[in-house]
Amino acid sequence: MDPAGIVVPLRIRTPLGDMAFFSTIATFGAPADVTLSELAVESFFPMDERTDALLRTLASMGAQG
Repeated sequence: MDPAGIVVPLRIRTPLGDMAFFSTIATFGAPADVTLSELAVESFFPMDERTDALLRTLASMGAQG
């Protein structure tokens, strides 16, 4: 995946290795709906296979413990 010009990656250096993520932001509601007009949800997704594999390993370790 070539992120140039499309996304800004979030890179995190951990004791288990470097991880890279990209994010999406979803907003809800209509401009006239005051309760939803400022609600936004940001989700982070693995940007490469190494990060994906590391997250899956960590998730399985958490499920066991």
